[in-house]
Amino acid sequence: MSLEDQIAQTTNPQEFTRLCNILLTAEYGEAFQVIDGTRGDEGNDGYISSEKRVIAIYCPIKPERRTDADYVEKIRSDLKKADVLQKSGKYEIQKWTFITPRKLSNTVVSFLRRTANEFGFEGNHQEATYLATALGKHTHLAQQFPDLFIPKIDQKLNEILELLKGHPPIQEPVKDQIDKDHLYRAEPTNKDEFDQVISLRTNPATEDTRTALKIFYYKSTDPVVKLNALLGLLDLYDPLENTAEDMVTLCEEGLRTAQIANSVSARVYFNAQKGYFLSYIYSNLDMQTTFQIMADNAIGLPTITEAHRQAVIKKLEELEISYSSAFNESIELSKESGDLAALASVLVLIGTAAGQRALYLNTLGVGDRSAAERQRCKRALLTAKDIYGYLQDELGKANALFNLANQIRFFGDTKEALALVEDSVAVAAKHGDHRLLKKARWLKETLETGKIPDYLAGQRRE
Repeated sequence: MSLEDQIAQTTNPQEFTRLCNILLTAEYGEAFQVIDGTRGDEGNDGYISSEKRVIAIYCPIKPERRTDADYVEKIRSDLKKADVLQKSGKYEIQKWTFITPRKLSNTVVSFLRRTANEFGFEGNHQEATYLATALGKHTHLAQQFPDLFIPKIDQKLNEILELLKGHPPIQEPVKDQIDKDHLYRAEPTNKDEFDQVISLRTNPATEDTRTALKIFYYKSTDPVVKLNALLGLLDLYDPLENTAEDMVTLCEEGLRTAQIANSVSARVYFNAQKGYFLSYIYSNLDMQTTFQIMADNAIGLPTITEAHRQAVIKKLEELEISYSSAFNESIELSKESGDLAALASVLVLIGTAAGQRALYLNTLGVGDRSAAERQRCKRALLTAKDIYGYLQDELGKANALFNLANQIRFFGDTKEALALVEDSVAVAAKHGDHRLLKKARWLKETLETGKIPDYLAGQRRE
């Protein structure tokens, strides 16, 4: 059951009001005034001062017994109360919002708008769709509602497979997109800055490239330039020089800039990258804490207090919700925009992150969870491969299979991984994709020789 469906099934008025109050506070901050309904709310369940909007919350205990006439009567009654509040001078009201768990019929919504207008208000209705979206944006709040859960990635993968089954959707042209080189292709307002950033990104990176990209991000007011600078900084990620936390912050900057640019493709990309790095943080925290507990048990001397352990558990729960939410939002945005190429790129990151989790869980001896993540990894990457195949994108397909090879080698499938990476080398060379060609050749060398550079000692690939 989706998060939206779960909220729609709510029949506890107190819990529904609490959900609305917490989410509206997260959305509007100090502009939202919570009203204590236990002492008589006078038809006002909340007030948004920045919009001069009164909120009326209604959650029937037995919604299946409520008719349109019941909702009409409730709306009429609460609008009359809002009119009294306005005329008494207690509140300045311009807008009135009726919130219920379930959707209302067109007849009821039309009545709401018409009657609100008669009182001089702009009226509208919100329900589970709005609340689920808000909770998806503020995933840290999900823990306050243990009976709700954000859909897991497996559920999303099932939805995608159903989407592709039989007759895949027609791929509509995407006006602005991030291409195979991770360049954001949209019309800039500052052509000179745009050309300079693209030049920095398409030429071999030097010691000054990262600094130059940061400067363009800081000084430019052109969102297209800023997005390309941020994308370039993501490409230059080095785990020995950049923390995953820094990259999450960078992704959040990208999301804010994507909103300004009104770019769905950039939102998809930065959300998926954010999910990947949050998953990386989750894996490291879980592994480090487990090793520390194992060491404590071995020496018989606890170094982790119970309070610290509980804090770590809470942090891990928050991270799992956050990375799942980021991936889920990228999937939904891709599906809504009809951008199958973007959807495939999201699945590549989901599969890679799942593979990393499978590896550390296997190291910890958590066989069942490792097996589940391993299966999730394969499903995501193979689905990405199928989407690229449907789009007749040979290079995208090769990239998905390269990532699959890079994961299954840790599952003991070395021969299979070598066969896949050899195909990736051939396709990358054919299309002149130097980025994929370099990575694939490195992986091929590792699979054939078993040698990996000692990165901690400063060694690098040639």
